[in-house]
Amino acid sequence: VSEGVLPHLGPGHAREVHRAAAVARVDGPPAPPAAPPAPPRPILTIASLRTFHPSGSGPILAIGPAQHEHGYSVQRIAYHSQGLQVTGTLLIPSGKGRHRLVISLHGFSTPQTYSDGADAMPLAIPLAEHGVLVGIPDYRGLGGSAPDPRTEPLPIADAIDSLTLLDLLLEDPRVDPNHVGLIAHSLGGNVAEAMLAAHRGIRAAVLYAPSESQYTVLYKRRPGYFRGRPDVGPPATDPALYTAMSPGANFGTLHCGILLEQGTADPVVPWHASVVAAHELTASGATVQLRLIPGAGHDLDRPDWTVPLEDGTTFLLKNV
Repeated sequence: VSEGVLPHLGPGHAREVHRAAAVARVDGPPAPPAAPPAPPRPILTIASLRTFHPSGSGPILAIGPAQHEHGYSVQRIAYHSQGLQVTGTLLIPSGKGRHRLVISLHGFSTPQTYSDGADAMPLAIPLAEHGVLVGIPDYRGLGGSAPDPRTEPLPIADAIDSLTLLDLLLEDPRVDPNHVGLIAHSLGGNVAEAMLAAHRGIRAAVLYAPSESQYTVLYKRRPGYFRGRPDVGPPATDPALYTAMSPGANFGTLHCGILLEQGTADPVVPWHASVVAAHELTASGATVQLRLIPGAGHDLDRPDWTVPLEDGTTFLLKNV
């Protein structure tokens, strides 16, 4: 983001923020510097995520010029989430009027291996080509985002950043707030589950090989998502907290359509995690389709996934 002028991302107009230094004469010793603001309280449960309101997060700022593709443009953006700068990407349809909105959520990545949008980008492009406005959060610590302060377990931190982007985009006049969906892979699928549990405005979701919805189980496979977070110990130290953090135990009442697709040969996320999630989502009132893909692995850029990915796009276009 440039240090001079930051255009507000909006239809047909720009808001400029100029940084100017004021000079004043001071008689006497200078005042001591103000104490830094206290860090935000950690959001550790689905219940607290439901009451989270991202105050002071806007506006969405454009980073550099948009890249124009056939039928849509790609715009890098920045916004604030819990006081942190988070970057992301918008895919904006060329057509006028209000557009359906989908948040596309990528899987786990490191700062060293992450590229803009990662595996969420190929999920987003077919939707943008069909007139859907798609937002892809990088998540804190990735892309041009501020480092992760590690105050929450990784999936919840990523859900905070994603919900913040969703709420900001719902205020955009190019978005139809009554038609909102999610599409996600792996860790992004778990982030989507947390969003479904926390936000009642989501009409449909497509989850590809989502990480385990019960965090006592997820901890066994990905302890790094939880270790080093000061208020979160191992599950045995606070089983009730892990239940309260888990999307699968806290979906509440859902009124949405969900497509779950999972490869039976996935070496990363066990296929039965999707079976468990399908039961939990169905019990919460969602209309769920579960498709197990024989022999398919975890990576979505393999031939086994070509048709399932097309099915996911079709599902969202029909149900969002």
